[in-house]
Amino acid sequence: MRERSRQLRSDPTSGATSNPHAVPPRAPIKSGAFSGLPSAILFDIDGTLLVNSSSHLATLAATLSDHVARRVDIDLDGERPRLDGRDVSGWIDAQLVRFVLGEHATTRVSSTQVRHVMDAYGRAFLGSVGSTAQAGQLVPGALETIESLSAAGVRLAIVTGNACWVAHAKLEAAGIDRFFTFGRDLGFGDWRRDRFAVARAALRGIRSPSAPAAGTILVGDTPLDIRAAVRVGVHPFGVTTGASSAADLTAAGAENVLSSVAAMLVEGSAS
Repeated sequence: MRERSRQLRSDPTSGATSNPHAVPPRAPIKSGAFSGLPSAILFDIDGTLLVNSSSHLATLAATLSDHVARRVDIDLDGERPRLDGRDVSGWIDAQLVRFVLGEHATTRVSSTQVRHVMDAYGRAFLGSVGSTAQAGQLVPGALETIESLSAAGVRLAIVTGNACWVAHAKLEAAGIDRFFTFGRDLGFGDWRRDRFAVARAALRGIRSPSAPAAGTILVGDTPLDIRAAVRVGVHPFGVTTGASSAADLTAAGAENVLSSVAAMLVEGSAS
């Protein structure tokens, strides 16, 4: 008797079927340079696991406005954020803070100044995230994908530009925070320099003899996500639910570009 299972997809054009029972993947197929079930996956949040989830940037802009005594605008063009008209897709929260403070500083911006703004921003966001609308919505099929991977024993962690407390508040509101048990305070944008430093930290939190970098995938929606994956030596997977096109992600070095995280798994069969 043959039993249905789910496996890693290599064909980004075929459709994904929802699986409410979260059957673990058993027979992954080759995808780009990656073959076999991954030992670990690092997921970006905004534009990857969640959409319409960048309300935190309005809170960050308001906090920065208070600190520099001028209006700071962070607008969204779809899932693409713009800081005073500058495209900042893939920038981390602390990077945005340093950039704005640096425009108004006569001396080097200190880590204490950045942390002061980040603390005020975190308190303001946590006070406003009482609804899932504030936190964003899960990409359709993302929950089933995460459940399936977790049930299969894949280590799951977050690699995001969001501050740690912002990220966990969003994931908790979306009902998926419990799945990300590795590196709970590492792969976040609180104080690191840029997306590359965040990826290195996230990888430290998830790596083990059973989860080497060579068996790890990073999934993101911007070229910076993809370039960070390449730099730290993990497999870069792009998704087009966020800020960037398939062409942009491929040009950045993505081994595979999918329509969404739900398309990582396909219906297959196993004996």
